[in-house]
Amino acid sequence: LRIEAERYASMSGIQVENTGDEGGGQNVGYVDAGDWMSYSVGVAAAGTYSVGFRVASPASGGRIEVRSSSGAVLATVEVPSTGAWQTYRTVSVPVALAAGTQTLQLVSRAGGWNLNWLEIGGASAPAAGPVAPAGKALPGLVQAEAYDAMSGVQRETTADAGGGQNIGYVDDGDWVDYRVSVASAGTYSLALRAASPNGTGSIEVRSSSGATLATVPVPATGGWQTYATLRATVTLPAGEQTLRLFAPRGGWNLNWF
Repeated sequence: LRIEAERYASMSGIQVENTGDEGGGQNVGYVDAGDWMSYSVGVAAAGTYSVGFRVASPASGGRIEVRSSSGAVLATVEVPSTGAWQTYRTVSVPVALAAGTQTLQLVSRAGGWNLNWLEIGGASAPAAGPVAPAGKALPGLVQAEAYDAMSGVQRETTADAGGGQNIGYVDDGDWVDYRVSVASAGTYSLALRAASPNGTGSIEVRSSSGATLATVPVPATGGWQTYATLRATVTLPAGEQTLRLFAPRGGWNLNWF
């Protein structure tokens, strides 16, 4: 379900302008701290949904809170620098929603961003009270497109063995987050299935605290859909945690790790 940002039910502080994003139309802008927009949405079934926000900003630091009808904060979206007011990027976060028609409010905790649309994707897990969905089991294989949050990347059909999708269109500063559950503390062998025609990219593996666990250069593999398995080691604690794959240098695709 895609909702155009300018089709709010009510708002405070923002303005509407013609957008330079693909597809044309309008975006909301001139957003200051404390401004807000509300939207009436119909949710088919309770669950945790991936919600994408099509944002633009010349500088990082913007922040959007997603709130329920009761005022509870459901998610916080960090708005990255996209390069300009009309250069857009999709940032996704998981949001637990109840079934039925309800109001979502987007509150600007830090302004300086434009919004073209928001999109509620498929449910990734049934809602079951306040319990978060379990992380992907490690050791194990995680498909790159099965991220829990991201900034800047896109999914596409992969030509790698096994088919499915990869993530691509990775620019400097883009990232993807994965909730994982590590069986026991230890040093693990990490394999990254990556492709690149240029050989200038790199991937940082970061912990929940932001510490860099490994840096993996991405070599030239022969094309965007010609994959090689890159290897590194990472030391992980036991239990539920988030791993972030960050792009200090973009220009690569990733199928799985």
